[in-house]
Amino acid sequence: MTKRVSLRALLGAFALLACALPVPAQAEDEMMDTLAGCLNPGEGDGWFVLTTDDGDVSVKGGEGIAAHAGNHQVELTGKWVEGEDGEKYFDASGVEHKGICE
Repeated sequence: MTKRVSLRALLGAFALLACALPVPAQAEDEMMDTLAGCLNPGEGDGWFVLTTDDGDVSVKGGEGIAAHAGNHQVELTGKWVEGEDGEKYFDASGVEHKGICE
């Protein structure tokens, strides 16, 4: 019974220690988001417009995304970026094709 109490005390101490340790904040560049909608070409090379349920979103992306720009239903992975003009856009790093927009 002494070993059982000691083991419980040790586990309790570890639990308290784990709760007391600070959790590192996720780096801003690691914070990814996902958007879904209908993707079409935008104005300029590498720019697209994603029409979501909440409205149109400016998207910047590469060749993998360009292959789906043409009324394709997609799910984009990326992060929000503030442009030089102060406007936010979605910098897409990944795309998953879901279908064709109606």
